[in-house]
Amino acid sequence: MNLRNADEYNIGLDIGTGSVGWSVTDDEGNLLHFKGQPTWGSRIFPNAEPASEARTHRGQRRRYARRRWRLDLLESIFQREISEVDPDFLTRLRQTHLLKEDRDPQFADYAGMISPKLNFPRRIISRSSRLSTTFVNG
Repeated sequence: MNLRNADEYNIGLDIGTGSVGWSVTDDEGNLLHFKGQPTWGSRIFPNAEPASEARTHRGQRRRYARRRWRLDLLESIFQREISEVDPDFLTRLRQTHLLKEDRDPQFADYAGMISPKLNFPRRIISRSSRLSTTFVNG
């Protein structure tokens, strides 16, 4: 029987975790047809990943954001004292991970001067050693 000619019909669904099945029947249980095709079928989905993997990635993003916030806070606290000794220190520090061609041309001359222990340019380390530590009571 054609679905368009049926006055009443039933839709049966089988919803699982990785698939959905369906069929359309009349009141007597006979399978109906639509455009010459039987009205039954199924779709299989890829297995869902557990939430633990997404939770791990979300935790990593949050941890990175907190670390970035703490580093920015430290930079803002010490910026005035550092700029008195070396005004370009923080700019060079931000560019230490960049490729030579991606760095600001003004600071490209220190490329390759990497300290093997700290992985910072030696020029940054030598200038930063002249900074005195100042604590502000707040």
